[in-house]
Amino acid sequence: MGVYKMSIIAGLLSLLIVAAVVGLFKKKFRKRAAFVLVGAFAAFAVVQSAEKAKLDVAAQKAGYLDHLDLVAAGEAGVASSEEWELSRADREEAVREQAERDRRARECGERQHISAFVMSQNPVSTTLRAPSTADFPSFSSIRVTSVGSCRFRVDAYVDAQNGFGAQIRTQYQALMERDPDADTWQLIELDF
Repeated sequence: MGVYKMSIIAGLLSLLIVAAVVGLFKKKFRKRAAFVLVGAFAAFAVVQSAEKAKLDVAAQKAGYLDHLDLVAAGEAGVASSEEWELSRADREEAVREQAERDRRARECGERQHISAFVMSQNPVSTTLRAPSTADFPSFSSIRVTSVGSCRFRVDAYVDAQNGFGAQIRTQYQALMERDPDADTWQLIELDF
């Protein structure tokens, strides 16, 4: 079906729709007009679907995914389907990279601050003379800062007994790194 034939059919269907809408306002023709209106919309949908399928086939023969892909290539000023395919691959790679950055931002965001603090406690405890006496503060009493690349700086303290049994407070700073793929934590640096 050519573009000319399609425009004639679309024009006739449009007139039929207008006539049916006008008929809806006349009580005598209301029922028939409703049937005509439904039929006209159905016919228009069938014709439009057939034309879309024809355009898709033509675009696929030219090397595009469908007619919308061909239109997008034209709007982007790309001359050939091969060039458009390369451009599409670049766009898809950019989308994948952005999705990975977004995932890492979610998995390495502020909600990991508490985990960084909790995961810093074990390495700190192992350095103490009496690790079983370690008493860490609540999260609201410490500071955790995201330093990028899924790394967090924990500024906190621990109360524990020294070699003489006296309870002392020791300030510490731990640099913790999270691997979101393996869901593991690693101590990078520990300073007292």
